Amino acid sequence: MVKFELSDSGLMLLGGVSSLAYGASAMLAPDQFDDLHFGPKVTHPLRTSAPRELVRWNGHSMAALGALTLAARDHLTPGGTRRWFQTSGFAYGTAAAMAASNAFRDRERKSTGYTSAAVLGTLAALKLWRGFKKHNSTIKV
Repeated sequence: MVKFELSDSGLMLLGGVSSLAYGASAMLAPDQFDDLHFGPKVTHPLRTSAPRELVRWNGHSMAALGALTLAARDHLTPGGTRRWFQTSGFAYGTAAAMAASNAFRDRERKSTGYTSAAVLGTLAALKLWRGFKKHNSTIKV
C-alpha cells in the first residue's frame, strides 16, 4: 500500500509552487491564460475587460505570493505557521468561491471555473484544517 504524508512544510510547498506556476503562466502568456479561462476573444466579450497588462500584473501577484511562501515555509514559528495557514486558507477559499461564481454566471468557461474551484477549495480546506487544529502534525492517508 502506498503511504502518503503531507507535513506543514509540504503543504506550504504545494501551495507555493502552485501559486508560482499559475502566476508565471499568466505573466508569460497572457493571451493563452485568457483563452483557458474565457475562450477565444471573438466568442467571449468579457475577455476584453482584462487587458494583457492586467493579466500580467495578476500573474505577477500570484507568482510573488508563491515565491514568498516558498521562502518562508521552513522559517516560521509554530504560531506563524498556523496564522499563515489560516490566512492562506481563507484567501484560497474566497478564490474558490469566485471561480465557482464566475463559472455559474457564465463569466468564464464552466470546465475551467469549476475545476479551479475544486482545486482551490481542496487546498483551502487543507490549509484551514491545518491552521485551526490544536496540534500541527503530519496528514497520513
